[in-house]
Amino acid sequence: MESQEKKMHPDFSEEISHLRSIAESGDADAQYLLGTSYDYGLGVQKDIMKAIEWWDKAAKQGHAAALFSVADCYLNGEGVAQDEAYGVKLLRCSAEQGYAPSQTQLGLCYEKGTGVEKDLNQAFKWFELAAKDGFAMGQFNLACCYLRGKGIGQNQSQAIYWLRKAVAQNNPEAQNMLGICYEYGEGVEKNEKIAVALYKLAAAQNLSDAILQLGYCYKNGVGVEQDATKAYECFAKAAANDYIPAYVELAACVSIGFGVQADLARSTELFRYAANRGDAIAQYNLGAAYLLGLGVEEDTIEAAKWFVKSAEQGYQDAIDVLRKIEP
Repeated sequence: MESQEKKMHPDFSEEISHLRSIAESGDADAQYLLGTSYDYGLGVQKDIMKAIEWWDKAAKQGHAAALFSVADCYLNGEGVAQDEAYGVKLLRCSAEQGYAPSQTQLGLCYEKGTGVEKDLNQAFKWFELAAKDGFAMGQFNLACCYLRGKGIGQNQSQAIYWLRKAVAQNNPEAQNMLGICYEYGEGVEKNEKIAVALYKLAAAQNLSDAILQLGYCYKNGVGVEQDATKAYECFAKAAANDYIPAYVELAACVSIGFGVQADLARSTELFRYAANRGDAIAQYNLGAAYLLGLGVEEDTIEAAKWFVKSAEQGYQDAIDVLRKIEP
């Protein structure tokens, strides 16, 4: 029993002691690795503050990976006060050294306007650099640019080319997106069976959207035999990842007994959870539940509240209902 516990919880204290000694001598690689050990709790007690302390020492020596790690902390406010502009500054220092993860993250910052003015051309530039360096997430994001015409003219053949590059590296986001392309015939000949196979690959890596897409396929018989139970199981699995769109599908299944026993009260609570997280479809369905008394007591005031929230996000069904019920 004792030997089994040691295998499950190996003792890295000697290695950490040696690594610390090298880090304290000023070696940037060792400082970065020691910071990462604290980040993951490898051989030491997990401690984000100590992780940042050691990453920062390496970053001040221009260590590209350490700059990326510290930048990520500032972008997300993890262990430090959130400062997106400073995070972008650090990312740029790392990206300019050719560090592909930083190039990709910097591209995302430009795409979303995080810590920097939104600039799709700059986003494309950084994605392309990372993609050509062979970084799978860079390839995926570059493919998305080509697919949607963001920062570059729309080019479906280039999108598929880069998606396949990323899929070859087992990137789940690319597997899922290529699956969507095959399902709808976007840039490739439509093939629902290939789409399902790709969704399954990504779902096996616990990518929530791929699990949801697979659920849709089982629900609607796309590329597979229709299977209510498997559809429900997919939606439940994605919801367990706190993926809000999955809660909406899960609630819909529970409301009509699709793959599970019908339960209007539980369905309404699932819609409520997603509605409180800002999902417009869930807000509409929660409004409908109150309007019709489905799983809750009928309450037109509460119904109107949720219809308004949904309509404010542009959900057409909610807009139409409000037009009918407003005096």
